[in-house]
Amino acid sequence: MLRIGLVGLPGAGKSTVFDALVRSSGAHATTGRTAAGLTPRVATVKVPDPRLEVLATLYPNRRVVPAEVEFYDVPRPAADTTAAGRQAPAYLAQLRTMDALLHVIAGFDPIAPEALLPTLTARLQEGATELALADLQVVENRLTRLESELRKLPPGERATRERERVVLETVGAELNRGGVVRDLSLDAEAQRLLRGFGLLTAKPTLLIANLDEARWPLHPTIEAALRAAHAHAATGAVAIMGQWEAELADLEPGEAAAFREALGLAEPAATRVLVEAYRVAGLISFLTIGEDEVRAWSVPRGTLAPEAAGAVHSDFQRAFIRAEVVAFEDLARVGSWTAARAAGVLRQVGKEYVVQDGDVIHFLAGR
Repeated sequence: MLRIGLVGLPGAGKSTVFDALVRSSGAHATTGRTAAGLTPRVATVKVPDPRLEVLATLYPNRRVVPAEVEFYDVPRPAADTTAAGRQAPAYLAQLRTMDALLHVIAGFDPIAPEALLPTLTARLQEGATELALADLQVVENRLTRLESELRKLPPGERATRERERVVLETVGAELNRGGVVRDLSLDAEAQRLLRGFGLLTAKPTLLIANLDEARWPLHPTIEAALRAAHAHAATGAVAIMGQWEAELADLEPGEAAAFREALGLAEPAATRVLVEAYRVAGLISFLTIGEDEVRAWSVPRGTLAPEAAGAVHSDFQRAFIRAEVVAFEDLARVGSWTAARAAGVLRQVGKEYVVQDGDVIHFLAGR
């Protein structure tokens, strides 16, 4: 399950955005596990997928089980930065466990029209610099310890530590020139060496412009400006009206739909945010049809068939033989698995098959 943490400068309204995402999706927040004195709010949100509803009509009397993500609203201590801009360790430690970040930028306070975009991009830069400084501190601290370790190790045992030092020096150089870790093209070994650090600028990041009604008409321009100001890999931008979305969630569905139409909101904020979050995180969904459920499963883009089988059950990956695959569009068109086989749109695939978004898959495994 994708774990997404909300970050933002004080006053950005990240808790309001959390409420908007959670309540507009029909979910409820709970109290997460306290770590280092900070207790986050956590909500499990179902990922909207209209394809599941179609499958449920083709295969009635089955439960619909969407994929899920977890949103984390980690409380930011009131005085959590030093003069050097380094944030409280407890706050950062929780964010480092996340798979992706939502970086909330305030766009709801009185700002002159000509100053709106410069103000938002300056706030974005300030927040991004905080995350980069936090990563740089981790890298510099580890490099200092490595120097001590390398002096004590015999020559034959230094190779791994030397490799780690090279990787960390590369990361430090990227951060010092204003880049982010996710821009680096790192091989599998380097990624493995960095994984334990939980570097914040390595995480897919979705920028959230938290707007009010007065500024909402400018949201396409604001989204474009934020993307241009933070043009990094695995990065996206979505504008929402956090306060409005949270309040709309309290209305009856028909009344809320009427308000959304009047405001030009085609769908709830959670839907737009989840779609873009999946994109920046590099996730896709495949579908399965069981005896009692139709279900969506999330996997990284590029996942091979045996690894996708492992998402369903670890035994399926271990004993994977082959899979039967039909594209959702083909299955919806012909109407059944049997018809898909007869129409020649059902394929038998092996261990090298790369799963595609919307594949409907039946895995065959041995004992």
